[in-house]
Amino acid sequence: LNLNSIPGIEPKSDLTINLTPFMYALQFNTYFRSLQLSHVSPVHISRETLFTLLGVVLRYNRTLVSVTFTDLEDSNTLGSFVNIEDITNALGVNQESALQVLNLGGNSIGTQGGQHLAKALSTLPHSLPYLYLSKCRIGSKGIVDICLAFQRNFPMSLTLHTLDLSQNKFDDVGSEALGNWLTVCKDRLPLQRLILSDASLNFLYIAPPLRNLQYLRELDISHNKLDHGASQLLRMLVETVPTIQELNVSHCKLDGEHAAVILKAVISNPRQIESRVNLAGNSLSNKDAINMAVALKSNVNLRYLNLADNKFKAKGLTALVQELALVNTLDTLVLDDCCRMSSKELASPFVHLVQINQSLRALSLAGGFTKALCSPGEFFKALAVNTTLEELSIASNKLSDAGASLIADMLAANCYLHTLHLDRNGFTPSGFRAIRIGLRKNRALRCMPFPWHDFNKAVVALERVSSPLLDGFRDDMLAMQLSLLNLNPVDKGGPAIPTASRLRAFAPAPSVDQFVPLAFVPDDLLDVQHQLQLPSSMTYSSPVNSQRL
Repeated sequence: LNLNSIPGIEPKSDLTINLTPFMYALQFNTYFRSLQLSHVSPVHISRETLFTLLGVVLRYNRTLVSVTFTDLEDSNTLGSFVNIEDITNALGVNQESALQVLNLGGNSIGTQGGQHLAKALSTLPHSLPYLYLSKCRIGSKGIVDICLAFQRNFPMSLTLHTLDLSQNKFDDVGSEALGNWLTVCKDRLPLQRLILSDASLNFLYIAPPLRNLQYLRELDISHNKLDHGASQLLRMLVETVPTIQELNVSHCKLDGEHAAVILKAVISNPRQIESRVNLAGNSLSNKDAINMAVALKSNVNLRYLNLADNKFKAKGLTALVQELALVNTLDTLVLDDCCRMSSKELASPFVHLVQINQSLRALSLAGGFTKALCSPGEFFKALAVNTTLEELSIASNKLSDAGASLIADMLAANCYLHTLHLDRNGFTPSGFRAIRIGLRKNRALRCMPFPWHDFNKAVVALERVSSPLLDGFRDDMLAMQLSLLNLNPVDKGGPAIPTASRLRAFAPAPSVDQFVPLAFVPDDLLDVQHQLQLPSSMTYSSPVNSQRL
């Protein structure tokens, strides 16, 4: 049940819906298994009241498997903390809850909210495979309490499949507490996804116990500073944990000396069918590009590679792209803004890439490649006859109308590309008209996100000149969008169109086919759990039957 789809849920709508009786009725509903509300704070009800109502639902409902209440901030509550004590009290007392997925990301529960949640987790009477608490403004004390709660309730914490604590504040004490929990669990924790992005993390505390995680598939420590010592530990981690297939170390100030070695360790693992590596925003240099080109020779499984926002020069990037052209497992490549200066030298490597690599399905060259794409236009000529690439981003390249003409010629001939991103290129109405003409012969393109930036600039310019010209421009843009809608996918004869962009980072949706039972706890962990038990005065008591009636 997605509350966002209900008309009147928007805060500025004259049409409103009262959620209070609805949420009270949901307490005893036995049909819905999932409840969602995101990015909306209804105008007729305060955020505190909304969380209180969610607590009422969680106290009694026995059917809900997944609850997602995320990013419920508005202009009135921005910067303030929300009280989630009603939710945490409900979690601790509902003995028959079916809850397996709890996502409260983007809500400022603060350190106090983290401590309330820790209190509930320490006595949670059921398993919880998926826990998402990103961007909750939990301080290091709250993180410590949550990690201690995991040790106070091993039957629950040993069922964790996905843990997201990103964009909170760990510091040294929080990092040490997380490391202690992982150390105690040893190899008995079934954790597969660990998300710790932008968490003021001290990687020195958690790197050694991470080696014990036998099922870890995804590790995200992006936007945390990794010094030389931390880079060495990360290198050792990916070399000794063969299960890691997705690694995000973007914007970590990663030591360039280790970047190529880390990349090689992940992509040369014969036990993995595919791997995804994000090294964006690490200020990697020309020398690092050449070292990574050498590392790519050992590839057996690389499927996704993001090198955006680095500082390569044309020479190093050329060597890297030439090697990537030979990587026959590569599906998605992101090179946005990774070259210091636009250079014609890159035209030939990019042409070689789209001509040679038969596995590449998505390519992003957004920003910094004006000369490589338009001088002398060989890249678009190569795309015109390409029969493998399905998604392309050439946004933010200042291609101007001359580039729009090259794109139009490519679209008129290409019969495979189904998604094209091209905003922020400085196109005028003439450039868009050229693209519209190119689309008349195209029977493949399905999605071209509306170029709002260039459209708005063109509208402002035309409003000063002539109303008829503005009307004609709007007609051209409408006709261009309608041409995408009217194409028959059955006639295309190409591959099925995916519902999501390959170029955007995405998290797999939790898959809860059946209720996960509480985990068996070995004797050594029971000893730890008993030593850390809360006093009886701090535990929850179940409400009496008369209260429920």
